[in-house]
Amino acid sequence: RVMLQKENPGGAPIDEECGDIVQSGHAGLCEKHYKEYLVYKVNQNNLDPLPMCRESGPLGAMLLRYDKKVPELNNGETEEDYCERLRQCIRDELPLQERK
Repeated sequence: RVMLQKENPGGAPIDEECGDIVQSGHAGLCEKHYKEYLVYKVNQNNLDPLPMCRESGPLGAMLLRYDKKVPELNNGETEEDYCERLRQCIRDELPLQERK
């Protein structure tokens, strides 16, 4: 059960339960709150999700989000090799912050 604070024009915010649809396999949470939960667990356990990224589109988007140049696919380069090269660019250009 996830509680949300909703604006109340008459004063203090009102606590209401999230009413979004709960999907099977999402720990009893709606999609939005399940994603928040996963991010919390990744950060709590100091995990690096980069090795799980297996598609060039999201990897390139990550570089673009931080104004980094996205290398082009080399002639004859496989998607798997290209993804590994993009992951290495991300490791080099966008290193994880040290966590306490």
